[in-house]
This record gives sequence, structure tokens and C-alpha cells, in this order.
Amino acid sequence: MKTLFVILFIGLFDADFVQTRTSDLLVEPQVMTGHIRFEAPENISWQYDGKAEAKLPEPMLNYIRSLIVSEQEHADGWQTISPLPKQLRKMFSEVKILFKDNVAVEVVLTEPTGDKTQINFKNAKVK
Repeated sequence: MKTLFVILFIGLFDADFVQTRTSDLLVEPQVMTGHIRFEAPENISWQYDGKAEAKLPEPMLNYIRSLIVSEQEHADGWQTISPLPKQLRKMFSEVKILFKDNVAVEVVLTEPTGDKTQINFKNAKVK
């Protein structure tokens, strides 16, 4: 199966998301909702509900684009992205993606401090 990140050949990934951040510094997890839209070849929109479109850090955008053009195949289940590009290792110690039916349904970003951000995609449209 091809991963969601071979979407460049499909042309579109459009989904709602729930993002949950956990940290020892937070009393309770921080939960935000929003919408992501990727249109080939480079248009990425990441918007939290009720807010202006978020600007993702350039290293993150470049990494997403590099995954999008990847032709690596993955089976359903958790995939750990390794090795992480040098510029992302400063922000994340691990990136894991859960694939189901050839679509990413969850991403877990672990920071060097142990803080985690979990992103669950729902209502995904892939073309």
C-alpha cells in the first residue's frame, strides 16, 4: 500500500483534526480542533477552528513535502519516521504515523523533553 504521503500522485488530502498536547507543565491536556488541506504539489493549509491559518515552521513544511513525494510503501499500522532530518531533530525526538486503509489517521510527535502532540484525522477525503 502507498502511504498518505504519496498523495502528490493523488492530488488532495482534506481532513478535520483533533490535536492533543500533553506535557508535565500542563495541568490538563491542551486540545484543539481544526482542518488540514493539502493540494498537490505544494499547497498546505493548517487551520485551527476559530483562528487564522497557522504557519507551520519551514523545516516542518519541507519535511511534509519530502514525505509527500516519497514512494516508500507502508503496511497498515504504526510507522516510525526514522531517521528524522537534522532540522527536525531539534523539535522532535520521534514521529510516528498510524495508517489505516492507506490513509494516515493519527500522528504522534514526541519532543526531546518528552512532551507529546497527538493529531487524529477524521472525515478525510483523498483524491
